Amino acid sequence: MNRRIFKLALIAAGLTTISASSYAQKAQKQDPGFTVPVKNGSVAASLKAKGMTKTEVARSLVSMLGLSDKHTFVEVSEKTDKLGFTHTTYQQYYQGVPVESGKILVHFKNGTADNINGKVVHLGTMAVQPSIAEEAAAGYAANSLSVNRTIRTYPVQLVITAVSNGAQKEYALAYKVRIDGYTTEKKVVMKNVYVDAGSGKVLRQVSLIAHTDATGTAHTLYSGMRTINTDSTADGYRLRDNVRKIETYDAGGAEPDGGWGSDVFTNARDYFSQSTDWDEQPALMEMSLTGVASGSGLLTGLGSGNFVTSLVLRGDLSTAETVSWPDIHFSGPTLPLPVIANNIYVFPADTGYLAGYAKVNFSTGDISDSAFFYVNNLAAGTHPWTDAAGNTGTFTIAKQKNPALDAHWGMEMTHDYYSEVLDRNSYDDNGGVVKNYVNGIWPFIGDQNNAMALPAPYFSMLYGMGDGENMNPVVGLDVMGHEFTHIVTGVTAELEYQGESGALNESFSDIFGTAIEFYTKGQAGANWTVGEDVVIAGNGIFRSMSNPKAEQNPDTYEGQFWIPVTSPEDNGGVHTNSGVQNKWFYLLSVGGNGTNDKGDAYSVTGIGIDKAEQIAYRNLTTYLTMNSDYMDAYAGSLQSAIDLFPSDSSVYRSVKDAWYAVGIGEKDSTTAVTEVQVNSGDLKLYPNPATQRVTIASSLDQPLEAQILNVVGTPVMTISVSKGLNPVDISTLAKGVYMIRYNTGVKGYVQKLSVL
Repeated sequence: MNRRIFKLALIAAGLTTISASSYAQKAQKQDPGFTVPVKNGSVAASLKAKGMTKTEVARSLVSMLGLSDKHTFVEVSEKTDKLGFTHTTYQQYYQGVPVESGKILVHFKNGTADNINGKVVHLGTMAVQPSIAEEAAAGYAANSLSVNRTIRTYPVQLVITAVSNGAQKEYALAYKVRIDGYTTEKKVVMKNVYVDAGSGKVLRQVSLIAHTDATGTAHTLYSGMRTINTDSTADGYRLRDNVRKIETYDAGGAEPDGGWGSDVFTNARDYFSQSTDWDEQPALMEMSLTGVASGSGLLTGLGSGNFVTSLVLRGDLSTAETVSWPDIHFSGPTLPLPVIANNIYVFPADTGYLAGYAKVNFSTGDISDSAFFYVNNLAAGTHPWTDAAGNTGTFTIAKQKNPALDAHWGMEMTHDYYSEVLDRNSYDDNGGVVKNYVNGIWPFIGDQNNAMALPAPYFSMLYGMGDGENMNPVVGLDVMGHEFTHIVTGVTAELEYQGESGALNESFSDIFGTAIEFYTKGQAGANWTVGEDVVIAGNGIFRSMSNPKAEQNPDTYEGQFWIPVTSPEDNGGVHTNSGVQNKWFYLLSVGGNGTNDKGDAYSVTGIGIDKAEQIAYRNLTTYLTMNSDYMDAYAGSLQSAIDLFPSDSSVYRSVKDAWYAVGIGEKDSTTAVTEVQVNSGDLKLYPNPATQRVTIASSLDQPLEAQILNVVGTPVMTISVSKGLNPVDISTLAKGVYMIRYNTGVKGYVQKLSVL
């Protein structure tokens, strides 16, 4: 008996067995005396009045659904829920062959059928004897996907399947072939392929890879164990959040594509994990060059277009893919030993990695001398290496947490803050995709000690890995918020990155980076410094918002450490001079008193970060433009306070007092103003009498504070009145007669208000 005939005999034997089982069901089949409605194959009906047991349902399904005797049903699953319902699933068969879309669910309560639903297929006549063998069908399926290597094999199934998706479906006898494999393009595919059992024609393909989010656990570098969203694929879980539209890539060794589209690095790689628990993994963290072979020019001839770089590669040296450029080295015409690269953070999947040093020509990119070794030991510790030429050094492997997890989680928290607190959907308020490129800073600045935001059309964040001496990986939570806010600024105020507008640009990024930290970690875990997780050198921070002078940033406009906007240093002080608005935001949030660099004593009552961030955000997105300076920010923030808190003059007062504290504006004049002449038409009150709300229309240029007093002269409400319309909520006032007293300085002005 040849193999094909043997296979057909097995199929026939299987059909005989199934048919015998079906015959047993037919012998017991009973007519319930009714049918349930079926519309376009869909079933949904109540069975409560029928009083049917499970046995009676099983015997009656064929007749109940109006099917011929060629159909049978087999129970395939059953479960009981917390409410006491038992849900039983039945698979439809036609002449012993499963009908894929034919599944019926019957729901029982206390042993009696409650309702029925599902899908059923009414088949007339169909031949169920295949003309081709399983092996041939499997071959047709693999060829249709260009698969040249199989990952895993599965049993081939003979089924009846739909071959059209319209309302009038057509059905065919087919082999269902599950294919998991690699295509000739090295892509992983996982699909069910349906091959016509008569002709061998591929009827349809159904992907089994659903690119949906999976909740994972990230062991972050700086923020402990956190929950993240990842994307489930055939290769494992990757750092993609499809809900928030955040994509986090490994840009190590990648160079910006000269033909940029919306991607900065077209050859950036995804980070993958084989489980949703993104834990520590062995990482190449450090390498050194301690000895150079005789005659090597690796460390000489530098400074004339040549430099030495450390590199990590994967694959053979002639065709290797660069996976990281940890550092470059300049030191006059020669470079002393040892040459050390820190904070590499490459997580080798195997021992097929090369690392080492190369002398590269700036102009051509050519390598003239090199020393490469295989990372052939993934055990923790420091290991020696020697290359074929006799160069020597060491490399260090250590279990590490992946900084990419901080970038991914941090951007998720940044997205949530903007969404939940500021009601903004991504940087463009339209759900724009956010791209994180970890280890992507090197091509831009030549070292790893920075992070940056790229403007339109790229809308991307780039993070360096640090050099291990001045900085660690630049992926702190406040850094995520800082960089993202630069992009928000770019699509709203467009503050030019120069002088005072640039200082405001940087300050808003610090403000919202800090606000995101408070939002995520709360009062106990957050602080008023920027970059405390990242910076190693000096005081261990980039900037302090509570005490800018600690990092030689001014806390007073044009005070100590102020950089003139005409200075070439720091683009006219964009980072340095940001300290002024940073200190304003700190004082506005928490309050404080002291004397500034102008000798002015100040006292600020804090309004809390929740209100302060709303004022700052409205100012940025509503009132500032490309070349706004500090006075524009001052005026815009006062107007924002009026917009957001029209009936709370204390907020307005604190905003103004905080600016006075940093050397801008005058002391708040709503409580101690010079005399303001008020005529009868300057302050209009309507409606009067009123019930829920009144409006004060002011034609005065001077903002005023006013108090509502009851009949015995006790203040019951304090309000702020600015030029224009000032709505006032009086719903909390009891019915009666009140007086509104305006503070105009030396003289007062009073109006009567009746509340109904």
